[in-house]
Amino acid sequence: MNDSQGRRARQVRTLVLACLQDMSQERQKLHRDWVTEITNCIRENLCRAIRLYTKAKDTLNQCRQELNLLCLQQAHVIGVTTTGLVKNLDILRHLRSKTQNYELQHENPNGEKYTLDVSFFERLVQPKGDWGLRIPFSILEIQRRMHPSIAQLIKDTLYPNLQDHPSVAEYPNVLGFAKRLFWLDHQEPEADTDPSRITSTSHSNDFEVDMTAALISLLIRQGKYHNDDIAVITPYRGQLQKMRRRMGRSYEVVVGDRDAEDLEKEGLDADDRDRTKPSALQKRPY
Repeated sequence: MNDSQGRRARQVRTLVLACLQDMSQERQKLHRDWVTEITNCIRENLCRAIRLYTKAKDTLNQCRQELNLLCLQQAHVIGVTTTGLVKNLDILRHLRSKTQNYELQHENPNGEKYTLDVSFFERLVQPKGDWGLRIPFSILEIQRRMHPSIAQLIKDTLYPNLQDHPSVAEYPNVLGFAKRLFWLDHQEPEADTDPSRITSTSHSNDFEVDMTAALISLLIRQGKYHNDDIAVITPYRGQLQKMRRRMGRSYEVVVGDRDAEDLEKEGLDADDRDRTKPSALQKRPY
């Protein structure tokens, strides 16, 4: 063993400044450090390039989808294969085509042979006349989403044989509330309807808007819930527009694409375009 081998192993930062002729096995240590440093640098550059590529590719795909959607919205008939349906499902969902011609609906005796307003699933399980074969089907018997106190609503009305999975009974209580479900009856009148929209069904109630905003504020103050944990549902566009404006002052309001489109058609979003950013509404368990 020579003197350099007998000396105590030196740190890499010391070896960088040392003379190679004074090293023995320390050269391997220095070499490994160099290889590791270069490899890490290449790996970081590669990961950064992949992220930039993925982002650019997503942006390009989004532009293509918007262009395709624009073309499809102007078409009267769209043909698609099963493979194409799967690949373009997101685009086709935005079309939301409806059969508005009464001559092609099943309620019209002359349109019964077309029944374009009947879904493919309904045609399979409930065929009309002798032109179709009834496909066997099963009905949901065990639900795994709603707490029993909420599921009881549809048990008493639609699904008397529906059963609860044991896991739904373990849902934690809603902080700040004595019950998960309650009904409110009040005598506060609706807001005045715009005289220029006599036929509009966009009702609204300022008292309900303020009450909803107060309930959301109560939930947020519990310290456990965030904006994306809370969903507000209303059947009226006028009410939606007022809730959007009222709660947009304090929270980030997320409105579904279909609701945002309906608001725009009725001219109810003119005052809110700069306050909120429409996005897809995510479904969450009860």
